[in-house]
Amino acid sequence: METTLTLKESIKEKIRDNFFEIKKQSGYYRLYTFILNRVNNFNTIYLPVSGTLKNLKDKFEKKSVHYPAFWSATEMNLSSNEHAPMEKEMAYELNSLTKEELDLLLIECLKELKKDGLFENEIPEFSIYIQDDENNKEIEEYSFKMINGKSYWKHFKKRKTNSEKSLTNLLLDKYHLR
Repeated sequence: METTLTLKESIKEKIRDNFFEIKKQSGYYRLYTFILNRVNNFNTIYLPVSGTLKNLKDKFEKKSVHYPAFWSATEMNLSSNEHAPMEKEMAYELNSLTKEELDLLLIECLKELKKDGLFENEIPEFSIYIQDDENNKEIEEYSFKMINGKSYWKHFKKRKTNSEKSLTNLLLDKYHLR
C-alpha cells in the first residue's frame, strides 16, 4: 500500500512538472487539451502532448480541420519527451503493474490533480485524457469519462465532426476565435 502511495505521488509530481513545462512552451496561450500518449513498446512511458486555443484558431483559419492534427505534439513543439512523467527510477515498480493497472493508476492521479486545481487557470472546458499511441478508442473514452465526467465526453467526441454542436465550434465561438 505504501509503495503504491509513493508511486502515485511520484507520478503526480512528474505530471505536474510536465504540465508546467508545456505551459512554459506554449507561452501565453491557454491550453485546451493535455494528453498523455501511451507508448506500447515501453509500457512505462507516457509522452505529454497539449493543444492551445491559438492552435485551434489557426487550424480553422487555414481550413485545416483534420482531427488528428489538433493533437500533433511535433507540429506544436509541445512534446516533452525528455520530461516523461514516468522516468527510469520508477521502472521497477511500474513494470510490476499490468498496462491496465498502470492506466488506472494514471487516471486516478489525473483525477486527483484536476480535483486539486492544477488545471484551474485554464479554460473551463480544458480536458485531460490518456491516449494509446495506436489510438485505442477504449482507453481514450474510458479515461476521458473517468477524469472529466460522462456528460463532457458526449460533447467532446463531437469535435471529430464539423457540426454546429461540436465542442470545437463552441470553443471558437465562446472565445471569439473566428
